[in-house]
Amino acid sequence: MKLARPNVRFTTSTDGVDIGFWDIGSGPPLLLAQNRSLSHAELEWTVQPDRERGQGLLTVVFTDVVSSTQILDRQGDVDEGRRTFREIEDLISDLCSRHNGHLVKNLGDGSLITFMSTRRAIAFSLDLQDRMVSRPIKMRVGMAAGEPIQEKGDIHGAVVVLASRIADLGDAGEVLVPDSVRQLAVGKEFDFQPRGEIFLKGFEEAQRVWAATRSNQPTSMPQQRVMGSSE
Repeated sequence: MKLARPNVRFTTSTDGVDIGFWDIGSGPPLLLAQNRSLSHAELEWTVQPDRERGQGLLTVVFTDVVSSTQILDRQGDVDEGRRTFREIEDLISDLCSRHNGHLVKNLGDGSLITFMSTRRAIAFSLDLQDRMVSRPIKMRVGMAAGEPIQEKGDIHGAVVVLASRIADLGDAGEVLVPDSVRQLAVGKEFDFQPRGEIFLKGFEEAQRVWAATRSNQPTSMPQQRVMGSSE
């Protein structure tokens, strides 16, 4: 099916690129063009099945509550535990909106989020960790950049798996990124401390992992961990 005049809107991303979006009514908008001069009449696009519909380059973020099962056991009250996690979900939703992210879904003890700007993805993650400092519950955050597959409002694919694997490596309070994300954030307001090269389940090549911080922010290096593999 051809659409001669789709519901297109243009914006300038925080990375300084003019981008056109097609709002499809469900899920994140589709990336259409990087040329503000195109008129709606010139924008003709073929609608493909959901599982083939591309998102363009996205930064996929996983948040994860550290030791969530133990936290629920300590609280002893299932309803109280759920309220605690709902408060965190509300915080994540609010910060996600502030940083122009798309909350794909909540996972009970974490969330899956996408950003069209890598800079915003990292800024969101660091802001989230800042807000968690005063709370008894701690989080770890991991991310990866790539082109996920969208299907029925959800996303999947290698980049989603990689982001999840990266998040699993983190200590409480950390924001971990692979080298591909670090390179996309070159020249932005972040610093990156090396965490080693790691072989992750499902990936043939070792991933170089970094901990993201704000520039000029004091950092503490954790004790060296053996990162030969991750199951």
